Amino acid sequence: MQHYGFSSVFPVIRPYTHENALVLGRFSYLYKRSYPFSQNKPNNIRAEKVRYDLTAFKQDMQDNGIQIRKEIVGTENLEESVYDGCAPGDTIRPYVFMGEWKSP
Repeated sequence: MQHYGFSSVFPVIRPYTHENALVLGRFSYLYKRSYPFSQNKPNNIRAEKVRYDLTAFKQDMQDNGIQIRKEIVGTENLEESVYDGCAPGDTIRPYVFMGEWKSP
């Protein structure tokens, strides 16, 4: 789970969780980028390729022992201007999940 410069917060919170603990969350994912990553971009746009990447987020959960029990991949477009690293015209959508901690 990418959050404020960390590649993932799951390893940080894992020591405070119990086996079979429920995990509920919401993730905003990049559905469509308005420009290729290789193009020059405004200075305030972060170019991290995994930021807002739903596939990377799901892999991170799996790598950290979280098994998804239920999920909703939203189809509604969110306002991209409130997301750090998004450019005007990017399409951001919501992902909501319920998971369970297991031993990785």
